[in-house]
Amino acid sequence: MRKYLMLITVLVLIGVPWVLLAQESDTLRTRDDAIAYALKLIKMTPNDAHFWRDIVEPDTFRLSMVNHLLEHPLESPAYVDSLATVFADSGITLAEQVQFMYHQLDYPPVPQTAPHTVSPFPQLPKIPVPVQEAVQVLWQGIRAAQGSLNRIYGDLTPEEQMMLRHHAVQLFEQEEDAAWENKTVWELDAEEKAATQFWKRYWNLMKRVDRQAIADAGVTLLEAVVKADQLLSEAEIDSLSDTVACAGAHGDVIDCTETEWGRVVIGGSGQTIYTGDFAIIIDLGGDDIYNSRAGGADSLLTTSVCLDLAGDDRYLAKTRFSVGAGSFGAGVLVDAAGDDLYQVGNAALGCGLLGTGVLWDKSGSDSYLGDSGVQAAAILGVGLLRDDSGNDMYQANFQAQGFAGVWGFGGIDERAGNDLYNTQAKYTDRLRYKDHSLTLSQGFSIGWRPDHSGGIGLIAEAGGNDVYVSDIYGQGSAYWFALGGIVDRTGNDTYKSYQYAQGAGIHIAVGILKDDAGRDQYISNGVSQGCGHDYGCGYLLDLTGDDTYACEGLSQGAGNANGLGILVDEAGADSYVAKHWQNCHGYGNARREFGSIGMLIDLHGQDEYTGEARNAPFWIKSTWGVKADFESQEKK
Repeated sequence: MRKYLMLITVLVLIGVPWVLLAQESDTLRTRDDAIAYALKLIKMTPNDAHFWRDIVEPDTFRLSMVNHLLEHPLESPAYVDSLATVFADSGITLAEQVQFMYHQLDYPPVPQTAPHTVSPFPQLPKIPVPVQEAVQVLWQGIRAAQGSLNRIYGDLTPEEQMMLRHHAVQLFEQEEDAAWENKTVWELDAEEKAATQFWKRYWNLMKRVDRQAIADAGVTLLEAVVKADQLLSEAEIDSLSDTVACAGAHGDVIDCTETEWGRVVIGGSGQTIYTGDFAIIIDLGGDDIYNSRAGGADSLLTTSVCLDLAGDDRYLAKTRFSVGAGSFGAGVLVDAAGDDLYQVGNAALGCGLLGTGVLWDKSGSDSYLGDSGVQAAAILGVGLLRDDSGNDMYQANFQAQGFAGVWGFGGIDERAGNDLYNTQAKYTDRLRYKDHSLTLSQGFSIGWRPDHSGGIGLIAEAGGNDVYVSDIYGQGSAYWFALGGIVDRTGNDTYKSYQYAQGAGIHIAVGILKDDAGRDQYISNGVSQGCGHDYGCGYLLDLTGDDTYACEGLSQGAGNANGLGILVDEAGADSYVAKHWQNCHGYGNARREFGSIGMLIDLHGQDEYTGEARNAPFWIKSTWGVKADFESQEKK
């Protein structure tokens, strides 16, 4: 039988008094040194902690970085840290940020230009010149992006294109409990077989989509958005008294123009209510209400931009692909100021589905509410939600808050404030627990097992005392050739989930949770807190603070079914609580004729443990599991 995980033959564990181990470990200075030393205790080296990437045949959606991290899982924290560093860079533009995201998907974008043509916009002397220039820039950007979008379908026939468009949203929607709970087992079995055949055909169509066109169109439009946003930020805008009639926009409307790519509207500094769909919205201020897509693009309106300069606004669209979303296109929403409410249904708020969707909120304490495929979610594309300031609330149910499916990068870039990330119980986890729900959120990515690899799901949190709540799958975890991560820089944070969370890699995937500072709490049931399962790597890294880790079992540095699980805490007086401690605190079991690795490593601080781990700084109990505490109370 081929051994894919670690090149392990026979390992003989020799009991060594911990006093001698402590003396040898006194010279250790870095995390890498500590990991190497812990592996030495179980007769291994860092070179043994890796996976073979060809466990299954590669597919067209496999990411090169995921392959690299499976071969070099100990590099995973450094990689997700580099992603968060780029996200937080104040010198990077929105276009450059999305360009970077597509680079991680192995498709570097090539921004496009459009040939010059006569402008469709009349001269409006009462409208400030920078506003008029911004409209022109956006219109030219839309024209250039359309050149790329015309290539998106590749060689698909009209019938195949229609099938692709009609069913795409199902990738972001989950069947509600009432739709299946009264069906017989035979009905469910028949539906599953039919669905398997359908989706096999559907994914064959997805393979033929021109992903380069998706990337090019998104960045091309965003370059225009960046220029227009800069022009508007420099404009001196006074109240304009004249209003015009415009279908789909009511209140303070100062211009409305029809173009070949959709309508363009300019709202004044008073309140405007938008009920129609527009290619371009520029709103100069006021507490506005958007009962429309507002920077949402789909296969009919393939490019859409909304720039709102001020006001406590309400975005209340229930239509899919709204409020900074792109499906078969590119959609962008930029809200410059105000305490805003974003309340949507599915596929919105920084959602890319065969496209690019971006939402950028520059200031204010905001509320983001949605169901599925929201708050930075992407499948075959990029979804970005960037919030620069304020105490914000994120509430969703499924596939949200830094979620990525196949060839997707979904990222939340949260730069300040005490934020709440909450996923509610709506979609029951039918396979495991009737009293728990699938959430697939908060820095989570998943592939389409067994044929199509996943992407990158990320939350980059720059600061604040934040709270994360999920249920099944979330908080820096991943499934099937995917990468999921959370990087939280500062604050006293709370992470609460039930299973497959807090640094969990499941079925050939890499999940990372990295918290740099603060007195943090990590609470879960199991398969969490640095747990690798079935050729997966799960890694939880906490740099400093007096932290508490609580779980039921199979967590806190646990490797199961040929997985690699690592929990490293570098500093602080920490508590490690595990009800079933026998498979925690550095646990690795034997499976399929070879092994798993589990490591719990604490570098500094006086710490407390439940179970036998409390009796010795260095503890080797399971076959290939180790707990190493380099500054424990017992060493005094």
